[in-house]
Amino acid sequence: MIYVHGLENELHDFTDPITHKRYAKREEFISDKKIVKDILVEYCDNYGSSIQPYDGSWEDVPLKNDEQKYFFYTFANGDRVLVDIHIIKPNGQEICIKQDLSYRVEDGNIIYVGALMC
Repeated sequence: MIYVHGLENELHDFTDPITHKRYAKREEFISDKKIVKDILVEYCDNYGSSIQPYDGSWEDVPLKNDEQKYFFYTFANGDRVLVDIHIIKPNGQEICIKQDLSYRVEDGNIIYVGALMC
């Protein structure tokens, strides 16, 4: 199974008002597909969102040396943000796939779709 941790199923911390215990909760999104593109299509279909490669068009976020990375993430309501996609292996190794949506993932990998990291 492949897990997706993204903007639509972020980790939420909360404190129980009675016991004052702190909890973290995430709605897990799990896929049995093995290609990042296929998994992200499934993820976006589930939330009514979309992901497109970033083209460097935002003046305040230029692409250095024409390096193709980052993505536009468009929410169901039309709001759009820039995200980075990384693969986190079970051993903790983190891989920036840039815009290579053909990247093949393995069981236990986490696809992280979120804040710009690199």
